[in-house]
Amino acid sequence: MSDFSDLILLLGAMVAFSLLSMSTSLTFQSTTDTMIRAELEYRAIAAGQDIIDEVRWITDESKLSSNTSSNAYFKGYPKTRTVQFGESNEYSSQITIDGSSTLISTSSTLNRYLVTVIVEDDYLDPPISDTLKFIKSFNQ
Repeated sequence: MSDFSDLILLLGAMVAFSLLSMSTSLTFQSTTDTMIRAELEYRAIAAGQDIIDEVRWITDESKLSSNTSSNAYFKGYPKTRTVQFGESNEYSSQITIDGSSTLISTSSTLNRYLVTVIVEDDYLDPPISDTLKFIKSFNQ
């Protein structure tokens, strides 16, 4: 280091290196947040799809009919499930599942119900909310 200009160049190089280091760190943090959000959304959709799959196998129309609330499939909803995630299941979140069924069309041979399942997970901010819809048909 022979003069003052070398110190200024060294200071500039240190600032440039620290900016690159911070940028790399923020990129890694953003990638981690995206991976966690994607995994939680995947788990929320899987929980909602589980309910849709159960509804798919219903053979008794009265379980989806809103006229027979005592036999309705979605009685007691919303339900809360605890989901664990992470490399060794070290994290957990509460998933709230709500469902409803609505008669959308009726004819002399067929009744159709719109089944709506809403899954919410508030582990992250903003919370994850997914809506799954399925049309179930019953022959008369």
